[in-house]
Amino acid sequence: MSFSVGVRDRPTISDSNTSPLIQILSWLFLSLIIISVAAQFITKRAISRRFGPSDGLLLVALLLAIGQISTLLSPAGREIGNSSIELPVEKANGALKALYSGDMLIILTLTVVKGSVLVALYAITPIMSHRIVIYATTAVTLGWGISGIFATAFQCPSPHRWNLADQQCIDIRALKTYSASMNILTDVALIIIPTIVILPTQMAWEKRLTVLGGFWFRLLAIVATAIQIIFIRRLVVDEHILNTVWQTVVCQEIVLATSIITACIPFLKPFLMSLESGFLRADDENRRTAAGLYGSGAKSSRRTKSYIKMKSQKSREESIKVQETDV
Repeated sequence: MSFSVGVRDRPTISDSNTSPLIQILSWLFLSLIIISVAAQFITKRAISRRFGPSDGLLLVALLLAIGQISTLLSPAGREIGNSSIELPVEKANGALKALYSGDMLIILTLTVVKGSVLVALYAITPIMSHRIVIYATTAVTLGWGISGIFATAFQCPSPHRWNLADQQCIDIRALKTYSASMNILTDVALIIIPTIVILPTQMAWEKRLTVLGGFWFRLLAIVATAIQIIFIRRLVVDEHILNTVWQTVVCQEIVLATSIITACIPFLKPFLMSLESGFLRADDENRRTAAGLYGSGAKSSRRTKSYIKMKSQKSREESIKVQETDV
């Protein structure tokens, strides 16, 4: 008898109640994000690499992602996906507030994640032209993050900034489309930058493709964002927004998860070990001579030969000193 009552009371997924689906997927994405970030940190620790600013930013992004997903898992967020007509006014308002907070947090999280990748790319290239591109991408990313959060924060008239059912709000679909489009644009930059940094190096092609493959996984985030835009264009913003927004919310969480996971992939062991050919050395001496890894020009060749000659001469001098000490 108790079993049948439990089954009867269990929430079911229907057109008017998609909240259970959002809850299940939110827990899944949260687990994947935590595992991915933990795997990166464990990998770096295992191969004795120091944690740097990019790791700190990634940790901040993880905390922000936990906060963002918590808005969906909170008591108020559990009503997202339900029909507004069947909800009391207080619960409907609470769900809209959770949606409002989550929209701002996800933009902030994605901005910090991209910042983590940009800082890591800055650390692996001493070439000024590459760094200028990184500076420009950072500026665009920050501009998108600030403008997106600002527009979302003031999307509806005061004092109910969170009330998407208010017909006086700005064009929500245009706002979400802008945010998603800028997310794609900056993701494309995060694929192009490592490509122009790594392709000219004199590493073996197998290693170059292995390393680039880690960064090219970000194409998954671009595909997820493109699908999100499709559902955003179909979104009807009215008093039923809590029920009709569920597809956009699910796509949004997929974008968040893929963005963080693809930010971790290039720094897992298979890809880091491929970079252990002198390109990612932490010591400043190798960083200064990293330019010798690029191109086949005469200047680059002379610089590399000069560096090798100096190293050989230094080794011979140290060997002579050791022999004289022994005598």
